[in-house]
Amino acid sequence: MLRLQPKHQKVNESLRAIRSQGARLLGPGSKISQNSKAKLIALYQTAQKQCVSEHSTIMQLLDNIQTVRQLRLKQRMADKLSRGSLMILLAQHAATLPLYIGYIEGHPPPLVGAIPRLNGEPINVGHFVAAFSEDIWILGEVKAHIPTAYGLEYSIRDIDDEVEEEGGMVAGTSGSTNNNNTLTNNNEKLLTVDSNKVIALPHYRADPRRHAHALFPKESPLKTQPSLRAIPQHFLYHNFMF
Repeated sequence: MLRLQPKHQKVNESLRAIRSQGARLLGPGSKISQNSKAKLIALYQTAQKQCVSEHSTIMQLLDNIQTVRQLRLKQRMADKLSRGSLMILLAQHAATLPLYIGYIEGHPPPLVGAIPRLNGEPINVGHFVAAFSEDIWILGEVKAHIPTAYGLEYSIRDIDDEVEEEGGMVAGTSGSTNNNNTLTNNNEKLLTVDSNKVIALPHYRADPRRHAHALFPKESPLKTQPSLRAIPQHFLYHNFMF
């Protein structure tokens, strides 16, 4: 913020100079000479550069804020939280997901709203995803990449899965796991899922007024699947992310 304020002041100074010069040129009896026109163009160019500089600083600040948010979330999730507390934490995280602020021209980058990641680009470890596993959609966290002869698979933690520490039973599995499931020393249920059955969740919200094409369609599994919306906090999580 300390770096942003001087840049914002320079933008305001440039705009004031443009207004002052414009008032003189458009005043009663004034004539626009080539010299005055060139000076006004130079003022506009300076203002444009100042705006670009301020925008770059704002985007860097937003990236830093996003990094801090992710670190704080990981620290909280590392604690032993109850299912209810975890869902509330995710809802709060989603409610503060930053709005993408881009240039007037151009398109938002991947993972703004419904804009998917680039083809062939793996989802980073630690990122949240919707994954289709065992015939249902789950909200998960990527824990590892698993290269195979047929392509990339992900080891995914089912965030909404409860593990009974004393009995060693994974909720919903009747105490057993199939070939695609593993149980870690921390009693985390990890699922192995093909990359084509995993949807990376957004990192930024899309502005419906400027980037309506980046909103999730009604038929998206993230909006239609009961397993992703049955819990109110889940609905809140995805609703804010969209």
